[in-house]
Amino acid sequence: MPRSLKFLHPYRARLQALPGQVVQHATDTNNQFFDAWSGYIIKSCRWNYQHEPMLSYWTIRMSYAVEKQLDSTKAGSVQAQREREENVVRRFTNIIDKCLLFRRVPSILIGCYIIMERLVLAANLNDNAISTFMDAIASSAVTEIHDEALVGLAMLAQRRKNAHLSPTTTKFLMKLKNTVRKMETKLNTIGMDRLAAGLAMGLIQECSLEDDEVRQQALLQLMTSNLLDDRSLGIALQRIVELEDNVSSIQSKTMTTSGNLGKLVLQLAESSESQRVVAMVQNMAVKLKPERELVKAIRAVMEKNHEADKVLAIEDIPSLDMASKSSTSWLDLMPESIEIPLSYLANGNDDYFSKMTAAFTQASSNRLTLEEFLATRSLNKEEASTYPTFVSFFARFWCSPSPAKLRTIAISCVVDVLKDSSQIFNMQTLLPYILTALADPVKAVRAAAASLVIQLHTNLSKTQNTVQIEWSSQQFYGSSQTVAPLSLVQLQTIIQTVLLLNLEEMKMDNLAVQQVFCNCLTGSSSTGDGTRPDKLKKSLRATLLGFLADHANWTPILRTKLALLNITANVQKAGYLSRYEAFEPLLQTWISSDEGQLQKACSNEKLQIGSFCSAVIKIVPASSVAGNRSLQKLSSLIVSKTFIVSTLDYICSSWLHIDSVIQSEWALLFFEHGVLHRSSHLLSEFGLETLTSLQLSTEILEQFLGKIMSFVTEHEQGIPTTKRRKLTNGTSIAPLNVNGGDYKVYLMSVIASLDLIRNAGLTAKYTLLPGLFRIFEDIQQSKAALQNELNYVHWLLLTSLREIISRTDKSELSKIDHSDIRVDLVVDTLTHTVDPETQYAALSLLSSLAKLEPELIVHSMMPVFTFIGSNILKQENNRATHVVTQTIDSVIPPLVASFRRTKGSSLAGVSGLISSFVAAFEHISPDRRLDLFAALIDKLGPEDHLSILFIILQDRYGDQDTVKDFVSGMLLKHTAAVQFKTIHNCLEMLVDSLEPRPKLLKQIFAVEDGQDHEKRLLLLAKLPSELLRATQLMPKITKALRSNGSDAQMIRSSYAAMVQQVLKLVLQEQKTPHLPNLIVTILSTLIGSFPVSESLQALNVVLQRGTEEIHRQVLDTFAHTIDRAQPGDARSCNACYELLSSLVSLIEASENPGIQQNSIQCINSIIKIYGKVNKRESLEAMQFMTGSLCLQSSNSDTQVAALNALATAVTVLGEESLPVCPTIMSQSLDHLAEAVVENEWNSEMHNAVYLIFATLLSVIPWIVTGDKLDRLLELSYASASNNFDAACNDRRMKTLSLLAKNTDAASLFNSLAHNWKKAIDAGYGAASEHLQILDISIDKHSKSTIAANATVLIEHFMDIMDLRAPCPKSGSDDWDEADVVSVEESSSSIFIKTIYKLNDAHFRPLFVRMSEWATAVKGQDQLKTIRRLASWFSFLHKFFSTLQSIVINYAVYVLDAAIEILKEVSTESSEYQLLWRKTILTLHATFEYDQDDFWKSPARFSDLSAPLVDQFKHITTDENRDILIPCITAFAIAVESVEHRAEIHAKVLEHFKSDNPVVRRNMFTCQISLTKALGEEWITLFDSSSTYPIMSEAFEDDDEIVEDEARKWKLQIEDMTGESLDTRLQ
Repeated sequence: MPRSLKFLHPYRARLQALPGQVVQHATDTNNQFFDAWSGYIIKSCRWNYQHEPMLSYWTIRMSYAVEKQLDSTKAGSVQAQREREENVVRRFTNIIDKCLLFRRVPSILIGCYIIMERLVLAANLNDNAISTFMDAIASSAVTEIHDEALVGLAMLAQRRKNAHLSPTTTKFLMKLKNTVRKMETKLNTIGMDRLAAGLAMGLIQECSLEDDEVRQQALLQLMTSNLLDDRSLGIALQRIVELEDNVSSIQSKTMTTSGNLGKLVLQLAESSESQRVVAMVQNMAVKLKPERELVKAIRAVMEKNHEADKVLAIEDIPSLDMASKSSTSWLDLMPESIEIPLSYLANGNDDYFSKMTAAFTQASSNRLTLEEFLATRSLNKEEASTYPTFVSFFARFWCSPSPAKLRTIAISCVVDVLKDSSQIFNMQTLLPYILTALADPVKAVRAAAASLVIQLHTNLSKTQNTVQIEWSSQQFYGSSQTVAPLSLVQLQTIIQTVLLLNLEEMKMDNLAVQQVFCNCLTGSSSTGDGTRPDKLKKSLRATLLGFLADHANWTPILRTKLALLNITANVQKAGYLSRYEAFEPLLQTWISSDEGQLQKACSNEKLQIGSFCSAVIKIVPASSVAGNRSLQKLSSLIVSKTFIVSTLDYICSSWLHIDSVIQSEWALLFFEHGVLHRSSHLLSEFGLETLTSLQLSTEILEQFLGKIMSFVTEHEQGIPTTKRRKLTNGTSIAPLNVNGGDYKVYLMSVIASLDLIRNAGLTAKYTLLPGLFRIFEDIQQSKAALQNELNYVHWLLLTSLREIISRTDKSELSKIDHSDIRVDLVVDTLTHTVDPETQYAALSLLSSLAKLEPELIVHSMMPVFTFIGSNILKQENNRATHVVTQTIDSVIPPLVASFRRTKGSSLAGVSGLISSFVAAFEHISPDRRLDLFAALIDKLGPEDHLSILFIILQDRYGDQDTVKDFVSGMLLKHTAAVQFKTIHNCLEMLVDSLEPRPKLLKQIFAVEDGQDHEKRLLLLAKLPSELLRATQLMPKITKALRSNGSDAQMIRSSYAAMVQQVLKLVLQEQKTPHLPNLIVTILSTLIGSFPVSESLQALNVVLQRGTEEIHRQVLDTFAHTIDRAQPGDARSCNACYELLSSLVSLIEASENPGIQQNSIQCINSIIKIYGKVNKRESLEAMQFMTGSLCLQSSNSDTQVAALNALATAVTVLGEESLPVCPTIMSQSLDHLAEAVVENEWNSEMHNAVYLIFATLLSVIPWIVTGDKLDRLLELSYASASNNFDAACNDRRMKTLSLLAKNTDAASLFNSLAHNWKKAIDAGYGAASEHLQILDISIDKHSKSTIAANATVLIEHFMDIMDLRAPCPKSGSDDWDEADVVSVEESSSSIFIKTIYKLNDAHFRPLFVRMSEWATAVKGQDQLKTIRRLASWFSFLHKFFSTLQSIVINYAVYVLDAAIEILKEVSTESSEYQLLWRKTILTLHATFEYDQDDFWKSPARFSDLSAPLVDQFKHITTDENRDILIPCITAFAIAVESVEHRAEIHAKVLEHFKSDNPVVRRNMFTCQISLTKALGEEWITLFDSSSTYPIMSEAFEDDDEIVEDEARKWKLQIEDMTGESLDTRLQ
């Protein structure tokens, strides 16, 4: 793993998910990881292998790392901090630069933007650096991430001191679509002001240089938006003025190339989109010099705007596209009736008013036609102060749904009349209509109404001499409608105190009038802050409320009615008059209106009918008892669906404010009409729906149930009491006629009541339970008569009961008679219904009852669980599992407690309960099965009952894999203590079942003698071992035992008891077949599953008793147990050595070799792990194993086991085992001698002995010496000569290699020397291994050691070289020539290695001695001499060929012997031929590597030349020729002297005279070789000799081969000299 990722090692080793904080810390602090991760991200993006979640994760970590890494720089001097900060920024910018290249990967670009934002926020960067970042964003942003880029630029711009943007950033912003709009949408989430200011400055600069309409429009849009604050806008305007240098063309309305910015200023001055900009332009013009052309142009625009304002002052509301262009005259629209109405607000004038409205709409298109319209007789403007005709028309008009501009004009017309009148108008009848206008949603209408109030106040403030004009309500509404009037003083007071003081507020907000009049009428402060106290007296407040209520009642305008109702909506009482009393006539008038009438009236005035009806209904205050009761009576008169809906909605919304008694009355009213006695009344349609929306109290719900019971009682008259609701044999007699309509009403009322109870939620209390169970009883009786399940009714009943009971505590339930809680009905419903939902509801109810009062249900639950097992558990859905689990949680604990109270033991009852669940085991979905049974067992108590579940499961389903997996999963859900206790319980059940009279098993099963009982016993006997194997108990048990808590104590006690019980079963004689083996399996599994120390203690007990079969099983178990032992475990160590004593005793007592061997293997394992801990006892064990029962046993397998154990002991104890090593070696060699006897080979013994010696040679090598070493070598020779397999040979060679490396050199060399003859006698294989030992030893030892033992080695090598002299007789199968040659070559190579480790001073005397030795037997035994010399010259050839010129002077010691050999040639002896070849090869090597002019010596030349050249006479084979000719050629090359070469040439030519054609032919072949080797140097010798005559003569030789060779020589010479020899040969 790379160093940068070393922090991942703990998580990688544990395969643990990597926490985010670890990655973040590494990113913050580990620069190598930082670079590696970033490099990986860059590479993945480059190859388009990016992964979006990884990029997001990298971005998050890198953005956090910015702050952390920059924080780490805040130490030291300022300069040091700045340098470190620059390094951090540079590290991040390098990564950003690479990532921004991947424009096809938007995610990485966004990540870079985020990192840049963090860098700018955390680092101290200047404007240039930030501008660089902004340009990077602008350059890299692609279409998909324009919004993200815009956000990034805005955040970076906020950190810049200078707002100016670079051209790159400005160009990017202009590329965006709707840049200004996008910036405005993000203004609320991020600051855009700095970016907008920068963009504005950039656009100003560009617009000053060129005429670009796009940029000009963008700049105009930007400056009129809300993006620029006042300061930035002022700076932008100032910059425009500074850059504008051509003002001559400003008056033009079209843009030209010059004066672009000035014209832009004029557009801003004329802008209607931003008054702020206009004001700032105007202020700027004031501050500038007036003589500037730009200033003059701005002022001209301002004056033009001012004139336009004057013209439009009369029409503050934006004009509408009215019918001003229509050819129809307003006169054509005037009514034709001659009779003019006194008031347009009186009844019967609707048509006349409609025509007048159309005419006014047409005439108001301009002032001239409007004045003509106002002067018509139909308005009677001249008598406007006397009659209300004029004012009533316009009052009704401005309260109509006409356009706002026309309504404003209508109010202005009345204002003008008031202005022109010199009389006091007491227009109190106009007050409701003025208030309507003040509540208008259009501000212009409210402003006109405000001017009317002011004018009215002005009119009322005239001098007292002026005549007062007052209109009565009869004039306004007709003769029959009266309104309590206000006095002039009261009217003035209201206008001054209420209206004028709050007029501005009411102009701004159409809801203000409601708040103002609420404060006025209720007597609270007139303003929200309470600074101005109310000045109206109670009597005036009451009069004003009555006045407004009368007008609301009599006015024909619904908008005015609605406005007055809304204005007074929050007023409960004004003075002595309540709002309900004041507006009750209006309520009574409209509540009986039909739907059509209401719809028509509201549609005429474009009102929502619902809004109007709601406002009318709200006249009744929620807290008013009288009002609610009056409304209850009036509800029967309501015929409008909208009105009834509004009424019910109002009751629902104000329900919590209604008195509880009134709530009950309303609820019973709705229940009667909507449930029990349904009719055609609207309450029947909406009553039940309304009830479901109300928060009903328990008392109300009880009244509903009482109504239902009363309904039933009314229909029980005439039925005998004895037959009412009485169950008989599961059937019943219904109190109602189930086929009649009454029963349907009854069922519907029950369903409705139950729905309401469920909707009531927490308000439904326990007092409903008796009534509900009474209904439950009636339903059960009816079900049998109907032959219908009534599933939905049952489900509602059960669900309602469960919800109530779940909210009831025990103290509340105690207040109810328990006989009213009919559990039998619930159980009967559960067991007889087929509807799953009803079943689930019944189980949930039983669960709730069990939690609250268990005694109510425990005696009825066994049929329930039987039904669960046979039905519900077979339903494959999660709902069934959840309900059953819930039932288990609630019911099981009290049920088990009941079993124990009644029977003293819960075993039988619980077994039946578990059996009912097990019966459905196969039908339960595997993914739900485990959790369901876990819940069951957890509630039953896993310590005592988990084992019962396993026993019943195995008895029913046997050894199925699904059952095994399930059992394993169940065990793993519990603690180690529970698991072990469960296994112990299963074992106790097995022990009990083997008793003559089993007690426990009988309570679970009906135990019978015979095959069923035996089958059950075998299954039961398999269970403990299967549980132990399936659960992986070891980690949990070890953890529990280390805690030394209560669980550890329980586990130890259970384990001891289990071992004792299993031992008891082992010792018992079992009659059931296969049962003993199963019991032994339990024991072995039990031992293997427990901690080593505990298991070993138990094994120690077992070994002290029992049969050999048991011993063997225990010993086999130990082999698996000891593998789990840890060397540092002191408890396990002590237990092992206690067991070791028992093993020794077992070996002594047992005569079974298998037992003995297994025991020795156990001792081997103990010493291997704990031998170093307890060396004394380990040594004693070794001494025992060398005794007669182990190593000296008559059984070879026992001996092998002992040898292996002793090898382990020697390895562990080292030199501590020295006292027993001599005995071990002696016995081992004896066994090896027996193992290598021909035809009686024992491979295992062979390998075991060599293993023990390999161990000794590794640990105590110096002990293998003397006779032990000699005997080991001797037996190894015997082993090598036998046909052992490759494994044995490998084992032997490994040991001998250790012998060569680790044994003392002197001892080994001496032993090898005097054992060489034994190796030869053993055969080639033994001799070869002997030489391998020697070779390894020489390689291993140093030069000094070799020099110290050189004499012994030389003697040994001389013996090896003398191999041919005493060679076995010919015809022996052990040796052949190839074997001898192989040994010679190997020995020569080894001798050369030895020579390398000797210097000349050491080696020369030894060489001389060897040379003398080689010729020492001369004259005594000719054949022996030849053989020894052959071996000697074979070595010399290797010697000179390998060491070459370094040892060429050593040739002096062999020259005489070589000459003698050449002189005494014998062609008949093969031995001599071999010696001759070795001699020639040796001489050739000395010639070839002579670099010291050794052969230039005349004496040496003269001694050797004649014998060497004379060898042509003795060559009879091509092989010898091919050896001799290269040797003579090398000799000629080595001598170098011309005289010497001429002599050689002459001597060679002499052989032409031979009568033997082979000699003549070889002569010419030699000349060819010499000529080729020496060239012209050799050819020059021909002239001074008889070369050419001999050659010429050879051309006529009788032997064709000789002639051919001569001609080859001639051609060779001619090729070299380039001359023909023909003249010389003539």
